[in-house]
Amino acid sequence: MADGSTVFWIRVAGGGDPHREGRLVRSLRDELRTALGLQVSLSAEQDAAGPLLWASLGGSAARTAPALLATISEWCARDASHEVELVLGGRSMWLSGRPNECPELVRTLPRDLRADA
Repeated sequence: MADGSTVFWIRVAGGGDPHREGRLVRSLRDELRTALGLQVSLSAEQDAAGPLLWASLGGSAARTAPALLATISEWCARDASHEVELVLGGRSMWLSGRPNECPELVRTLPRDLRADA
């Protein structure tokens, strides 16, 4: 983004059910706004694969990205069927709420987004 913000694109898997996808996307959006105070919005562009969220981490991406992953993992863990795809630039990763998944995902983030960078 022009203002230097880091933007993650977020897709919630809903098994092809557009109503379920919509409910899950709104639930995750509200969770991220409440837990992290992030700017999270539904994308104006929707494609055949379902609705997208975008989360702007602003200039604090190194500190916020691990918290974003942890919050999404916790949200996914509430229901074993929740799966979320995160896209940053050309890279994507899937989160599904497995307990030991988040530390590994933080290590796979680009170096400039890791808290220990």
